[in-house]
Amino acid sequence: MIPRGDRLRVRSKILTAIGLSLGLLISSLASGCAGVRQEGEGDPAIAHLKRIGLAPVVDMARVYGPERSARAPLTGKVFVTGSAAPELAAMMTARIEEHLAAQGFEVVGPATVQAAMDQVDASAAGPLAQHGLVLTAGRNLEVDAVLVGYLYRVREREGGRFAAAAPASVAYGLYLMETGQGRLIWFDEFDETQKSLDENLLAFGTFLKRRGEWISADQMVAQSLKEMLSGFGAQR
Repeated sequence: MIPRGDRLRVRSKILTAIGLSLGLLISSLASGCAGVRQEGEGDPAIAHLKRIGLAPVVDMARVYGPERSARAPLTGKVFVTGSAAPELAAMMTARIEEHLAAQGFEVVGPATVQAAMDQVDASAAGPLAQHGLVLTAGRNLEVDAVLVGYLYRVREREGGRFAAAAPASVAYGLYLMETGQGRLIWFDEFDETQKSLDENLLAFGTFLKRRGEWISADQMVAQSLKEMLSGFGAQR
């Protein structure tokens, strides 16, 4: 006869294995049913781009203030802003520039693109919408497309890696505008407040990637940005 203690340990292992398998299945089904965030993926227009202008990522909390509703300038989606984080916006811009260069694009850097946008804005008779500002600056620079980013929210985690009084929360978006026809050919938006596994079983895959830890806002941006950019330029 198997001792009671051994039976309980075996039962616990079986239940854990079942739970992991179920979680993976749910995660797989959820990812399969989720709405596609990227627009233009597989569009041959991206594969044929050679020269891309990169605008600096805009910290929208500095524009609107914290805890305000901010509308994405190029898609219209509404996000709630958080704390201002200019150093994080600068880090994102640098990571994006590195990725574009690694993918073989000729990159017109953030300082040059910002100067071109400032020049267009200063010469305009009235305030230009972001779409017109980006498009005109891109055409003046003779680039095939302009990539712009908006950082809407950064809320830092309160607490440690394994116990958080308040979780990290981040929202941002990247948008690629083709200058020839003036259309948005690719975008991706990220909006997440980290939740525990029992709060969101559908995020089991993300839970495994993070090893069950409460991550910082910087880590959330770095991880999500890497995944987001992995789908950009894959057609080349």
